[in-house]
Amino acid sequence: MKKIWIFGVSLLFSLFSCSNNEQKLVIVETENTIRNEIQKKEETINWTNDIEGELLLKDIKQNELFLSTDFIQPEAYESIKDYVPPVIPELKGFTSLDTSSIPNDYLSLVKNACAQIKYNPESNLSSFFDSDYIFNYVFFVHDLKQGYKATFNAKYPASGVFSDYKIGKAEESFDLMQIPVRFYCKYGYLDLIFDISQNKKDIKIQQIEIVRWEAEYGK
Repeated sequence: MKKIWIFGVSLLFSLFSCSNNEQKLVIVETENTIRNEIQKKEETINWTNDIEGELLLKDIKQNELFLSTDFIQPEAYESIKDYVPPVIPELKGFTSLDTSSIPNDYLSLVKNACAQIKYNPESNLSSFFDSDYIFNYVFFVHDLKQGYKATFNAKYPASGVFSDYKIGKAEESFDLMQIPVRFYCKYGYLDLIFDISQNKKDIKIQQIEIVRWEAEYGK
């Protein structure tokens, strides 16, 4: 009886083991079937070529120094390979000719005023002055005529007072932007400073200071 019981237990254990094996085989077979189906589908898909595949594999990091195409921060120049800072000329006894720090509106005003001084300051220069400081325009024209005659020992011309001019590096003093300009004529040169207010809506000249006269040519 004992042998029959042992035989029965062994037979039951064998059946249970076979049942598990069959289940595992079914699972494996099912997994293989799914894998095969996926492989077949992948083989039948018509894949397109990669667009900029190499670029997508690269580590692309944005350079914060080049956030805008309108303006490049000064620090960005240092990140440019083989970058060499520009050499900006400087006039003896005057200043550097670097005008990069002058806002476009201010630089445009000075250029227009200089063109008028070069031709004839009595013609239309007053329109560039702040109406609250128009008296400074009168003083400037008067001093310009007197200084021209005294320094160059020549008659003040009715037109074509100067032949050329150079705008220098700006400085800021309190609420003013001060922009130096050197004017040339056949007798020498004149150094001026344009005082322009930074606290008013309209960009106008408050004063033009005569800094220095110098007779050079033919002396």
